Amino acid sequence: ISEAGLSNTNEMVVEVERVMMARSGKVVVLADHSKLGVRSMSHLCPLQEIDLLVTDEHPPTAGFLEGLRGAGVEVVSVPVD
Repeated sequence: ISEAGLSNTNEMVVEVERVMMARSGKVVVLADHSKLGVRSMSHLCPLQEIDLLVTDEHPPTAGFLEGLRGAGVEVVSVPVD
């Protein structure tokens, strides 16, 4: 997940994910902090296509999450013990 949107390292998986997103009523992404701010080789979709991101709270990614919220993505961050 980057400022450009979602991406994946596997182009074949991206095609399946696009079909799943097209057929869904809501796009929910579950990703831990290690996936935030990272771009992969195959672009999946822009941020505007994400309805909800669920992730863990990790102080270094707080600014990135605020940027996602500013782009209209609903973000739920879960505390980590």
